[in-house]
Amino acid sequence: MVTREINLIHERKFFTASEEQFIHKIKKITVFVLGIFIFIIALTFGGSYYVNTTLAKLDQNIASEKEQIQSKVKDENRYLLVKQKAGALSQIFKAQFPYPDFFDFLKSLTGPDVKMTSISLNTAGEIILSVQIKNTEVLDTYIESILAESGKRFQQIDLLSIDFKDGNNIIIQLGLNSQTKS
Repeated sequence: MVTREINLIHERKFFTASEEQFIHKIKKITVFVLGIFIFIIALTFGGSYYVNTTLAKLDQNIASEKEQIQSKVKDENRYLLVKQKAGALSQIFKAQFPYPDFFDFLKSLTGPDVKMTSISLNTAGEIILSVQIKNTEVLDTYIESILAESGKRFQQIDLLSIDFKDGNNIIIQLGLNSQTKS
């Protein structure tokens, strides 16, 4: 009978010198490529770590900025309210009649012979002016001065009343509708 044997030792194949050099070169190249591969993997993990930590910091900064913005919403609302009110006031002031200039004009017409006894403003915006004048010559001059300004300062001039008192004293009451600024 034939005996069977199992040979666990492989026969070693011998390579030629050129094949040995080629295998040695391939081992060196493989080690070099493996080093490059490990370097690329390490670089990828390092870059990923850097990007993740930077993103975490950015998220923290965004959250703190959002909190700061939310804390300033009340102030912003106040500023907007003040801005709206200031805008409304500027519109009112643009449309406002320059009463100080107007009253300065009326005051400039007074003197020793002309005395302003009362001035008032009614709800329709008409100025009611009462003036005491010494004589008719001064009355003519006063009326001419007001009529000279009628196109600039007044839309309409109405004589409401005229009274003669104590001889030469004349009291007139005028209704002046003022020109409004637009």
